[in-house]
Amino acid sequence: MDSTGRRSQVLRRIGTLIDRLWEMPAFERYLPLDSQWFVFGVGCGLIAVFVLVCGRVEGVAAKNKPQLILGGRAATMGG
Repeated sequence: MDSTGRRSQVLRRIGTLIDRLWEMPAFERYLPLDSQWFVFGVGCGLIAVFVLVCGRVEGVAAKNKPQLILGGRAATMGG
């Protein structure tokens, strides 16, 4: 099996796992899955995590030190 076939098989299994988790009785009972705002919030959260992970991977690839505020200057005392 070539890499494309393996990749599609892995993606298919991940999709099946997500479908099964989405239909768990505990999720259906305690989470508002029918609300479009809940799905919107989950989607925004996943996008934010994706952006942060991609930024970190890019920073590691560029061999940059981690910074909380990009382009910030070092703090100085007294002026």
